Amino acid sequence: MRLAAVIAGFLAPLAAAASAAAQPVDSAYTRVADCAPRTPPQGYEFLASFLACEGRDGWTVYLGATGHSGRIAFGERALDRQLSETPITSVAQFSNTSETIEWRMEAAGRGWRPFATIVRWRAMRPQARAGSNRLEMATVEEFLVVSALDARNGACHAAYVDARRVRDANTVARRAADVMARDFACGTRAPFRIGPAEAERLMARG
Repeated sequence: MRLAAVIAGFLAPLAAAASAAAQPVDSAYTRVADCAPRTPPQGYEFLASFLACEGRDGWTVYLGATGHSGRIAFGERALDRQLSETPITSVAQFSNTSETIEWRMEAAGRGWRPFATIVRWRAMRPQARAGSNRLEMATVEEFLVVSALDARNGACHAAYVDARRVRDANTVARRAADVMARDFACGTRAPFRIGPAEAERLMARG
């Protein structure tokens, strides 16, 4: 899906976008901690481990792992859909997610409400170290995954920022979260892939 059209759709009418932008927004950070084993959802019994961890403001973080890859999900709704989502496109043998979660928060009454998360995903494969027969893990893809926190329909991936190609990818991911996540319809839209050209258009929007 072309990001220019998507952004236009999200920012029209302009008055609505200006109103949303006027709301105070900030980031909070948590690390994966205080995890406890849980029974995987139906269809994911093959997972080697499935953990529930403390998140922000009532959002539980779920971690699923096989012997070669890891997945992350937020909240109990649509867990099966969330665990099937991945930004990885290469035939990588291993993948993982970062332990640090960035929560995009907006002012809500006297407190703050999370509306999106940003998590770094890496895809890796073993390769021979130069001048040696030893293998080392080489990153072949890296993304900042923006997830929309939809309390009614369940969280889902909203955008994939190519962290290896996009300059200042963290800032671009925050911008994508702020523009897209609140109105993202989980279960009906595909995540948007953001490379350098899409990032430039996104950041150019006022």
